[in-house]
Parts: sequence; structure tokens; C-alpha cells
Amino acid sequence: MHLLLDSCTRKQIALELKRSQHTIDAHLKTIYREVGVGDRAQLMLLAIKLRDCGELPPPELGNCGN
Repeated sequence: MHLLLDSCTRKQIALELKRSQHTIDAHLKTIYREVGVGDRAQLMLLAIKLRDCGELPPPELGNCGN
């Protein structure tokens, strides 16, 4: 979630997590389905709301490998 909030691309997320872009796509689709959103923009809005309410844990990873 934090990597999405940092506006990381799928490629950057894959590099940061040491996974393929295909795997990241599969995980994102699963997350969309589980939280009831249709796309990355809706997921980011939900993540922002969770972060602002203090319900999103602090990041464990850097921001897009920077």
C-alpha cells in the first residue's frame, strides 16, 4: 500500500519486492477484489483514507527504491 501511495509504478514495486510484474499484477487484482475496488485509483483513495485515520501501519519499505 505504501508503495502505491508513493506513486510507484508496477515495475518499481516489483523491483522493491523482488517479484515479477506479473506477480504484482496478480496481487493487485486480489487486493482490488478483497477490498471491493475496481482499479488502482480507487485503491489509492481507500489507502489515503486509512492512512489519514491512522489505520494504515507505518511503511516497512523505502519509496520506489530511492
